Amino acid sequence: MKKLIILSLFLFATAFAIDYFVKADEALKETVNEAFANWNGLEPNLEIIESETASTTIDYGSPELFGPDTFSLSVQENSNENQIKVLINPNKKTDMMRVVLHETGLLLGLKLQSSGIMNPLINDDEISLGELEITELAKLHQFKKEDINQDGVIDFYDLIELAKAFGQTGINSPADLNKDGKVDNADLELLRAVYSFSAPSPSAKQNNNLDNQEEQSLQDSQSSEFDDILNTQEDLEIPRPEPNPEQNPEEPDNSPKPNNP
Repeated sequence: MKKLIILSLFLFATAFAIDYFVKADEALKETVNEAFANWNGLEPNLEIIESETASTTIDYGSPELFGPDTFSLSVQENSNENQIKVLINPNKKTDMMRVVLHETGLLLGLKLQSSGIMNPLINDDEISLGELEITELAKLHQFKKEDINQDGVIDFYDLIELAKAFGQTGINSPADLNKDGKVDNADLELLRAVYSFSAPSPSAKQNNNLDNQEEQSLQDSQSSEFDDILNTQEDLEIPRPEPNPEQNPEEPDNSPKPNNP
């Protein structure tokens, strides 16, 4: 197995549309176009546009930028606009489609997985888009961008998530609602426009995604096990002294007590 890692500087968020431009040679351009076509085949509602003025560019990077096990880099330029560059290692062309499928999946907003195309670990197994990717793409349609914690309601808990990320910069932050590379007042205004001003519930609604379902199932199982232990455990009693048979237990003992020396 080739334990080679794709390095990507991404925070993940839902996304439906992306514009891109390939600056490199025709070979890379064809690979990128085919990769996006494959994603579009799984989810026709994705808006994928090739444009020379796109904010996302894909190109080969200088070889010195990459470590020996690095296939690609995704970086954001330090500018007022959300300029994203996906750089492909020109010395790692053997698994080019595998790498490009992974990077384009990140651009679409998919999160890392332990298997399938979104697994950042490159190995010798044949990898193609399948049920896992279809499921993850479907999740992109479940939540509005302002639903930062993805619980199905835009409320107090989304405001908390935005507050936690306020002032941060980076690529595809869930709280970066206008996708300009920073979480600031502009994002707060977008949340304010759709925010439900009501008393917050005791806790955020349970997210419907698979990870949270598994986590909730584990918590319920642990809670059930704990309850079972409490219900089956024998009651503990504090031992009491044996009563004096010569003393009426209902009357106080008024007999004189010897004085301590």
